[in-house]
Amino acid sequence: MRVRAGERRHLPIEALGIVLVALAAGGVGLLLRWNFAAGSLLFSGALALSVMLRGRGADARVIGRAVALPFIAMLIVPVPPIADLRGRLLTILAALLSLIVAMLAQRVALPAAVQGAPEPPRTSTLKPPPYTRMALQLGAALLGAFAIGGRFFPAHWPWIVLTVYIVCAGARGRADALHKGLLRLGGALVGGIGIVAVAPIVHAGGPATAATLFLTLFAGLALRERSYAFWAAATTIIVGILMAMEGSFTAGDFAARIACILIGAALGIGAAAFIYPIRTSDIARRRLATLLGRFERLADDGIESVQARISLDLDGLRDLEPALALHRRLVTRARADHPADWIAIARETFAHARTVADVERTERASLAARRAIRDRDDVSGALQRLAKTLG
Repeated sequence: MRVRAGERRHLPIEALGIVLVALAAGGVGLLLRWNFAAGSLLFSGALALSVMLRGRGADARVIGRAVALPFIAMLIVPVPPIADLRGRLLTILAALLSLIVAMLAQRVALPAAVQGAPEPPRTSTLKPPPYTRMALQLGAALLGAFAIGGRFFPAHWPWIVLTVYIVCAGARGRADALHKGLLRLGGALVGGIGIVAVAPIVHAGGPATAATLFLTLFAGLALRERSYAFWAAATTIIVGILMAMEGSFTAGDFAARIACILIGAALGIGAAAFIYPIRTSDIARRRLATLLGRFERLADDGIESVQARISLDLDGLRDLEPALALHRRLVTRARADHPADWIAIARETFAHARTVADVERTERASLAARRAIRDRDDVSGALQRLAKTLG
């Protein structure tokens, strides 16, 4: 979860909002026990609304995050059927802890110069707008998840719903949804093998089991930035260990978990592909054009200011690179000028562009590259010419 500089002033209000929304989420959790159909409609609508709010400015984005966190926390910490108040308090606590951890991680991860830089407004010609499309995709996929989970997996439906949210909520286009779905499934399969490997330790019990839990959690958190598959594997192992300690984990539970994850991934990928689809290549095109636009203002902004923003733009492009590389391998292997190539060239070029000797030539080369992106004409060649200009 990325927190932008302009949103930090809202954090106290967001913390209070999470308490209120968490109470509502706890109520929806109880409704799911009493009337599954009505609860699933409210749950799906709330999460779809949280995604739609992301495109409505900083204030709405804060509200959207406050809406989403308690509902996701409720999947991980379900509302107990007896102690209603305790279930709501657990939901609030889990949501607040998620917010605090995310805020701390964001402050450590982003350099101060970038944290304080204003976020430029972004426009889109897509109709409906991108975040409305994402909300419709998520809402449809969640309804499908509840319908299938409630009918065929009444004891494990949260796994389907959570997988749909992971795959669909933050998917940057069709290719990214496919990539996330495969990572989620692959991580769960590897985690199942890991459960078998640590089974002797779990059966022995004692401090060794606790150490295994914490080491798995630490490894998953440390490796998550490399690939989400590591985190999926770690959570699968942790859940398996906890269930085994209670004596309730069986091979059937693992098979049900894999089936639920597979169904959830298929629903999320299908929604991203067929309901107002967004192409990941178009997102890469827009982000690359934004990066190139920095160089057209070199004379006014200066190289130091431009460099501070370039590092953030490159992070956005790197986020898309694994999904586009997978897309090239699976779908467009023979395509010469692929968006994955654009990102690779841009990453190599701008990561080493510390100085600019000729501002005017750089601005001209950047403008030519942006025209190539707009006209879809040899983008890789235009980026390579800009790289030569930058030296």
